[in-house]
Amino acid sequence: MTKQMTVLLPQPIEAEAMQVLKKGDIDVLTAKEPKPEIVGPLMKEARAVVLRTGIRMSRELLAFPNKLMMISRTGAGVDNVDIPAATEQGIIVTSSIGVNTTSVVEHALALILALFKQLFLMDGEVRKGNFAIRYKNCPTDLRDKTLGIVGFGRIGSAIAQACHSVFAMKILAHDALLTDAQKNGYRDWVAFTDLPDLCRRSDCISIHTPLTRETEKMFDSRFFSGMKKTAFIINTSRGGVINEADLIEA
Repeated sequence: MTKQMTVLLPQPIEAEAMQVLKKGDIDVLTAKEPKPEIVGPLMKEARAVVLRTGIRMSRELLAFPNKLMMISRTGAGVDNVDIPAATEQGIIVTSSIGVNTTSVVEHALALILALFKQLFLMDGEVRKGNFAIRYKNCPTDLRDKTLGIVGFGRIGSAIAQACHSVFAMKILAHDALLTDAQKNGYRDWVAFTDLPDLCRRSDCISIHTPLTRETEKMFDSRFFSGMKKTAFIINTSRGGVINEADLIEA
């Protein structure tokens, strides 16, 4: 009789996803809490981990006795996995890259509209009966405003395309990983530039970079000081790319 594969869940997953595992005749271990001291001892029985964002698969955690073959992230980023440590043990690390693209694009677009139209303020004031707020704080049109995209991959480019085609926004972009050939496909409506110039000219900046050693806290006091006083910044990537202390100070 073939022995069932055991999959460890440091955190619960959606019911539909759990059904997929059960249909595959997989034995599922679920940790009571996503804490290293709880997850670590369970790894000795598991062949794979389905990982969300509540715990980091650090070198210390991977030092627990384990028979892991794979760590599978439910999202696109793998910043909560120590890749070198996993590689040393022959553990394959995968991600669900692309599955949340539409959701993130829609969320970022909703935030852009909410900020330009001051929906948060307007909603609160209207609930208090202050309908005159519309005369004091006029919403801003997106047309002819400049949107700066930092990270022009699947998500960043989709947001840029929507804002340009629907709202006639001007698009600036910065992406150190794109080749000239890739950029050439967008140059009719996108101006690629360096980060300081994008920062200086944008009315709204939308961040879409992964969290790596190179991008950690890359948006700091120097960046914020170069922004327009009226500009917005939206981050739907990872919180760690922003220096929060500098953001508060700004």
